[in-house]
Amino acid sequence: MSYIEHKRFPAKRDNAYSAACYCRLSRDDENDGTSVSIETQRKVLEDYCRSNFYEVYNFYCDDGYTGTNFDRPAFKQMMSDASDGAVNMIVVKDLSRFGRNYIEVGGWQFKIYSVKCTVVGIRLTADFY
Repeated sequence: MSYIEHKRFPAKRDNAYSAACYCRLSRDDENDGTSVSIETQRKVLEDYCRSNFYEVYNFYCDDGYTGTNFDRPAFKQMMSDASDGAVNMIVVKDLSRFGRNYIEVGGWQFKIYSVKCTVVGIRLTADFY
């Protein structure tokens, strides 16, 4: 299940960042016992953006989608919004939520940077293939 929730948190000071908060949970993550629920990821991202005064443009959530490919509805919408200039920062709990294949993640980061958008992984740990 994918969904996009329009929930804006206004910045308390002038800030140049409009953040897309991205959550992903695959069925494989649930089975290995190491996953963090979508709700927990959302809370972590929300707290991070609030504490740094980043405006949250949207929460983009792909629940039940693998991170081994990028054929995910909310991910595609988020990338479209980044390309259109609606967001200039993508925030994820860690880069493994963005994708599992680090080479492909690097390719997507290059595409994102080319439209003047940045990716922030809150936690530096990542589990890549």
